Amino acid sequence: MSRFTHSHIIPDWSLHEMLTLVLEIKVVYDKRGSSTISGHQKWNIIGDHLIALNICRNSSHCHRKWDSLISEHYTIKDWESRSRYQTASTSRSNGGDSYWCLESDKRKDLKLRIEFD
Repeated sequence: MSRFTHSHIIPDWSLHEMLTLVLEIKVVYDKRGSSTISGHQKWNIIGDHLIALNICRNSSHCHRKWDSLISEHYTIKDWESRSRYQTASTSRSNGGDSYWCLESDKRKDLKLRIEFD
């Protein structure tokens, strides 16, 4: 029987789990590249590695979390690009529009992720 069922509520990812996920993705892609095995197989390997490290996340959990992290990364990257462009075009140099300088409530108002570790 699978260790993961729909009846289990999976807790939010911890910072340690996210960092381990990123490192495992790097290891798998560095070792295997993109030519020899399918994406599905790579996610299975990553999920198996996390389980071996006593992090109870399967391949689909890993894939969904990675997609979410990448999406958030590009949202912030896009915000930073637009912020730099607006700062340059209005001659403001305080950098206050940077995602990293915004207060939590301002990030929320702008529909940006409040925290991104």
